[in-house]
Amino acid sequence: MEFVGIALSKFKHITIFAPMKHSVFYCLFIASFFLCQKVQAQTDLGSWTGVKLATKLDKQTSLSVNPIWRMREQLSTLNTTFIDVDLKRSFGDFWVMLRNRSLLDRNTKYNHWIFADIGQKGSFTEKILWEHKLRYHWGLKINDFDDVDLLRYEPAIKFIHSKKFNTKLGFDAHYRVIENPKYFRTRYHIGGKYAFSKPLALELYYWFDDFTESADTHLIISTLSYTFDLKKKEEVAN
Repeated sequence: MEFVGIALSKFKHITIFAPMKHSVFYCLFIASFFLCQKVQAQTDLGSWTGVKLATKLDKQTSLSVNPIWRMREQLSTLNTTFIDVDLKRSFGDFWVMLRNRSLLDRNTKYNHWIFADIGQKGSFTEKILWEHKLRYHWGLKINDFDDVDLLRYEPAIKFIHSKKFNTKLGFDAHYRVIENPKYFRTRYHIGGKYAFSKPLALELYYWFDDFTESADTHLIISTLSYTFDLKKKEEVAN
């Protein structure tokens, strides 16, 4: 981790991670959101519902566990249940994250993914922030399960409305990198986060999955998160 931090600190000036001029960047995001209103003959409505527990291991490192229940077929059928475990480390305006995703499905055997992220954040103004990340999406070959490996790029703009409430919009571009490489999907998203109190918050998003070769999907994503201070709990225990 320290090596990664030193390496990233040397690239803060590189413009490849810098945002575009404000007006162009806004126009691209607004256009991408309206594109998600495309309606096709065959679409499905699904949902992802999660309950996340998170804590900080130190000032730069956080750990979270998020079990998620996924519905499909117009919210009538439980599709899958999976658990995300995230380890994230910040280096100033940059961050890296590893996600371990375990699928626990009543209809299939145990399956597994690893996500590796590198990202950067910044601001246009005090109330308008930008961020983007590059992700490698690795589907492990376990129990005859063979998911595609993807390279994903996700830019987003965040609007700060108050200390408790913010909204975000962006898109997530998916490119298949192994075995018949091709563009796979664009996921558009818009939503927000509200903090009820310091440890408790609710995130609610609308996603539109625009597939290149299969039916598109509308998704409602909701996550109730609780962040606790591990150090304080240890001090009380001692």
